[in-house]
Amino acid sequence: MVYYKELLKHKESQNWFKASVALRIAQRGLQVFIDNGLRDVQKKIFSIAKSMGCLSPDTNCTNCTTENLILCPTRGICTSLKRCKFHNTPRKCLRNCPQQLCHLVRDGIIRYHRFSGPSWKNTKAEGWHADHWEIGKCYLPPDGYKDVSSSIESDFNALINVLINCTEFETKLSIDFTSSSNLLTKIREYGRNIRHSPDQKMKDIELNNLFQKLTSLLEDSVCLQTDSEAVSAVKNLKELQNDKLVIRVEDEQQILFEGLQMRLAKYYQRVFNSSLLCSLLPNRDSNPDKLFVTPKLIERDHRKIGKHGEHLMRLSVTTYRDIFFEGSSKCSNVYLIGEPGMGKTTLTIKCCLEWSAQHLREEGTLDELTDMAGNGHISFADADIFKDIDFVFRIALKEQNMPAR
Repeated sequence: MVYYKELLKHKESQNWFKASVALRIAQRGLQVFIDNGLRDVQKKIFSIAKSMGCLSPDTNCTNCTTENLILCPTRGICTSLKRCKFHNTPRKCLRNCPQQLCHLVRDGIIRYHRFSGPSWKNTKAEGWHADHWEIGKCYLPPDGYKDVSSSIESDFNALINVLINCTEFETKLSIDFTSSSNLLTKIREYGRNIRHSPDQKMKDIELNNLFQKLTSLLEDSVCLQTDSEAVSAVKNLKELQNDKLVIRVEDEQQILFEGLQMRLAKYYQRVFNSSLLCSLLPNRDSNPDKLFVTPKLIERDHRKIGKHGEHLMRLSVTTYRDIFFEGSSKCSNVYLIGEPGMGKTTLTIKCCLEWSAQHLREEGTLDELTDMAGNGHISFADADIFKDIDFVFRIALKEQNMPAR
């Protein structure tokens, strides 16, 4: 068993780790409460929609997609009028629901959103009737949660945003939602600071404030005070604060794993998006995509030799999957060979940026990061494969002082 205090010697580093555990405890304490609230939202939205449309209670629709219900262009979703990535086929264009239901459900989702801005990219409209979580995903942050299929799979950031964005929870919590700086928004800010801490350290006073705020939320007098999961979470928080909680091995390993992943991703974004190109571009905020030209790559198998000794040429390489996968299996070794100045180094940098963009999951940033990484190119547009790659390490051997072996 890896014990975090053996790895994190600094007291403030241990505080950061305890804060990460505290968020996980609170997350488990809120999951059932939020899931039940979203079930209520689904029932109310459909009931109101059918009543407004004078429709039979048995009316349902599974034919409409989210794209069919969203006007193009819609800010934050559509990329351009001529080449919109969201409405990119005739079947994804705006149209009327054949059952005259889905557009009313869409309007209901908007009404239940505190800021009238549901995260349409997260959800699949064809699942709204059968799965309350497809509606719930409209209240999550706009990026990075499309594949999350339940509250159990959601992280703390997702759940706290549901409480903030979905007005159904106004009746289930005693929090003053009219204030932009209420208990929930303060907790969300703590969560962001913990996840994105550059040195992954936290002062004692900040840790104590976090424990106090999480406990206040989980002991809310309207519903959570008597909720068994919330009560259990409060007990675990007190034990953690007093160093009496036995931390689960999987939690310990996952927090340390995600911490390293986050630091590496932020390092790539900080270093490769600007400093590397300062000498090439006058604008110091420029990023590699401004210089990136999609390379022409050809795959050759060194094991297959033609009659005259030449390597047999195979398919052109136009996607990241072509580079890193052979069928469904990841390649063990890939060698990129070419003349100087052909873009080998830039391509490796671009891979690092694509990977970091996929793993820096935060409100309103994923699209921006993937654009910076170059995801707008027709070739190599499958950057989402990097979500399934735990780490990308770029080691420039020519910069090493160690003698070659």
